[in-house]
Amino acid sequence: MAWALQFDGGNDLVNIASPVTIGFGNDGSISVPFKRTDTSNGQALFGDQSGTNNICQILNASQVFFRVNGSSVTFNLTASLILDGEYVFKLKRVSNTWSLVDEFDSSLAPETVGNNNTVTINQIGAFNGGTLFHGRMDGFIVEELGTELQSLINTTGTGSTWPDSVGSADGSLVSFPTDD
Repeated sequence: MAWALQFDGGNDLVNIASPVTIGFGNDGSISVPFKRTDTSNGQALFGDQSGTNNICQILNASQVFFRVNGSSVTFNLTASLILDGEYVFKLKRVSNTWSLVDEFDSSLAPETVGNNNTVTINQIGAFNGGTLFHGRMDGFIVEELGTELQSLINTTGTGSTWPDSVGSADGSLVSFPTDD
């Protein structure tokens, strides 16, 4: 049996103790499987605990905003998000160009952004402690050059950590119930 985190949109978020990083100029991807249960605009999928340099935010049903260390892009989705729809967003950097694709590497938006800067993520379901996600998240996977750096997925059903199946940078759950 697999478990997921249900974010209430009010005060739930995951802090990663040891931030995960895709290095300068390296190819990599950030995958987020999710189901949105509220249509509020501005919900964050992930970001930075102390700023707005590395964030991914659902602006509305047809736009996703992504900023990486000074460069940003608003992705205009080819199909609008629907309430309770299940999605896998993958932000993928190849040859210093970021794009938004699905789990099959099919484009979800025509826009791209060029940026070879280091990407550091240490908060899931929020950035800078705000703009909170409302829905279910089934995992969070960061890869660099084809090697998994972080794979946060809850398989135990406990409400204190979201275990990293790759390393030891477990996520600390904030304001989640004690039993998922």
